[in-house]
Amino acid sequence: MQYRAAPGKTTMTATLSALRLQRKIRQGDIIESVVLNQDSLNGVTLAGAIFINVIFDRCDFSQRRLDDCLFERCRLDAAVFRQSELIRCRFLYCALPRADFTTARWRAPAYTAPP
Repeated sequence: MQYRAAPGKTTMTATLSALRLQRKIRQGDIIESVVLNQDSLNGVTLAGAIFINVIFDRCDFSQRRLDDCLFERCRLDAAVFRQSELIRCRFLYCALPRADFTTARWRAPAYTAPP
């Protein structure tokens, strides 16, 4: 994994599947070009995270609160958002095959379909 630090921000780049993030993601942290599997995000607080070109393979966001997250050019393959709360989350040019947003609560969402 490579870390590229910008002033006040952290960028993580990896090509590892089953990557486990073991910390709180801070506002403005950038997670880029990573494959995350179903248990990669267990226990990780997501607030203000920026995901760029990330593959979410069966990740379960059920009953979680996501504030101000940006998903750009991501693939949410069979990701589950049941009963989650999505506040000001933006999905830009993301593929959502088999993603499940059943009973998800949205506040000020943004979605731009892939070209």
